[in-house]
Amino acid sequence: MTDRPDELQRFYSETLEPLIAYDEQYETELVQTLETFLDRDGNVAQTAQRLYTHRHTVRYRLERVRELSGLDVGSSDGRERLSLGLKAMRVLGIAAPRGPATEAGAEAGRVPGGPQDRQR
Repeated sequence: MTDRPDELQRFYSETLEPLIAYDEQYETELVQTLETFLDRDGNVAQTAQRLYTHRHTVRYRLERVRELSGLDVGSSDGRERLSLGLKAMRVLGIAAPRGPATEAGAEAGRVPGGPQDRQR
């Protein structure tokens, strides 16, 4: 599909773009959760452990993935399409959002202008 970038872009738009937009708008981690879930062969407990979160949080995020994309990670077709959407995203060079912790000034949870800066 790399010789047909318009098809690749269309597939990405149909699968992952709504998740990327949601993650960027609400600073969530749907794409990261989906990637981890697929990397862990659909194991919710291992996904939760890897993301340092609760299993219920992973399930909630995966439900949001279904609502936004129309694709269910519980079905093999849904998992396959979402996995291909992730691959399309990478081929197109689109970076997945990584949440607020990677923003400038958020190193180790430290926010500039916070109480630690006012004591000086």
